[in-house]
Amino acid sequence: MEKSGIKPSFPAVLTHSGIWQTDSENLISQLARDRGNDIENLSLYQYFVRGLYPKYGAMRRENIEMKKTIESLQKTK
Repeated sequence: MEKSGIKPSFPAVLTHSGIWQTDSENLISQLARDRGNDIENLSLYQYFVRGLYPKYGAMRRENIEMKKTIESLQKTK
């Protein structure tokens, strides 16, 4: 990958055309198109992208902020 000028990341796929792809949404879209589908029709994927993943991200950010608050309160003791 580095020889191709792409920073290694996950996921990464070497396509049939010899091009590295690392963007999850583009990879999933391409795989769906290759099978005659559209990501809008993939209900479980849409549930994850529109529901579960944003909620997880919000909870993770909230958790990070709470940890910072706790650490700052502990320093003041």
